[in-house]
Amino acid sequence: MRWAEIAVLIFAAFLLFMWFRVPANANPNSYLPCLPTNQVLDQLTKLGEERIWRGLSAKGHITEIWLNKKSLKWSAVVHLPSGHSCMPDGGEHGEEIIKPGA
Repeated sequence: MRWAEIAVLIFAAFLLFMWFRVPANANPNSYLPCLPTNQVLDQLTKLGEERIWRGLSAKGHITEIWLNKKSLKWSAVVHLPSGHSCMPDGGEHGEEIIKPGA
């Protein structure tokens, strides 16, 4: 193989890597970019949302649900071990589900 052919293959491999890479702090399913956690929490607080639920994911991150009790707008927030948080979902309508006997 000639050096020119090797150089073309290396360049093609580099382009493929750059095309398909995902930043370490990003969630590919997120509608919004992942930001430092304090920025996400500040924005949710400014929107009048309060944390109403949280759980530890089997994937190693914390997922929270935030709710504005007046407007009923809600946000799902994923906190990553990297110190960044992503908002993969949110909406304007929902309902509280109460278990019988609770």
